[in-house]
Amino acid sequence: MSDERSPVHDDLLFWSQVIGDSKRTIVCPTPELAERVRAVVVGHHEVLVNPAVPDGQIIVLDHPALAAEEAQLFQSFYKNP
Repeated sequence: MSDERSPVHDDLLFWSQVIGDSKRTIVCPTPELAERVRAVVVGHHEVLVNPAVPDGQIIVLDHPALAAEEAQLFQSFYKNP
């Protein structure tokens, strides 16, 4: 078996990365707004309800950005204890 990857394998890796990088969680203040948002994002993002979110607003959590920020924080902590 060859160690070379096929173009299909490379495409699958690429799209897997794209999907992972686009992961978001959307938090809405009411179930009604959450249902309207779910109708728009059609399963691409997780939609949650939390009454702590101000009325008429949504909060979008960008998971890759949060993970990068966390990694940078830990890295700076270990470099400068």
